[in-house]
Amino acid sequence: MHNGRTMHKHEIVDRDDGPVRKSSGDPTIAIAFGGGGARGFAHIHIIEVLDELGIQPVAISGASIGAIMGSAMASGMRGREIREFSLATLGRRSELVSRVWRLRPSRVGEVLGGGGLRLGQFNIERILAAFLPDTIP
Repeated sequence: MHNGRTMHKHEIVDRDDGPVRKSSGDPTIAIAFGGGGARGFAHIHIIEVLDELGIQPVAISGASIGAIMGSAMASGMRGREIREFSLATLGRRSELVSRVWRLRPSRVGEVLGGGGLRLGQFNIERILAAFLPDTIP
């Protein structure tokens, strides 16, 4: 306390539109993104609004497509970047079909075994690697 007022520790947080003073007493948020297939792309709009407001969650979680969106956000991608990547990758039918075609099993051994988590005849790890940007670990 100083002169009857509470003193807060401050830090300067850099954003694209300039530095912002943030107090350690400021509220924090965490965010959880839900699943739902293609409906999960609605999360992009939420991420864009959070970016515009300068809000950075202290914790991010998600299920299914929400986990993918949360991973993109946690890796440092801005909402605009996620939207642009999504449209370039999934918004063009020829690009989508091309990526799926390259994922098909090329040998019988890949269909019958070989370890790794599988979705039908596809290896989910290969699917994620084919569709996610390199910036997401």
